[in-house]
Amino acid sequence: MSSKQWLAIGLLVTMYVLHNDWWFWSDSSLIAGLPIGLAYHVVYMVVTALVLGAVVRLAWPTHLDSGDER
Repeated sequence: MSSKQWLAIGLLVTMYVLHNDWWFWSDSSLIAGLPIGLAYHVVYMVVTALVLGAVVRLAWPTHLDSGDER
């Protein structure tokens, strides 16, 4: 595997670990009018979209873009 593919795997594992917000479980603070757990997940979803876009760029197989159509 290339270093780009390892980086993509590392990003996905990191996002998997960060998915559950154990540290905000009992916090009742508000951020921009949202409970902190909900605000965390809003930010998490934006970051997830960016990470998945990066994973596609890093791990996309180049042989699929060779232009050879059947």
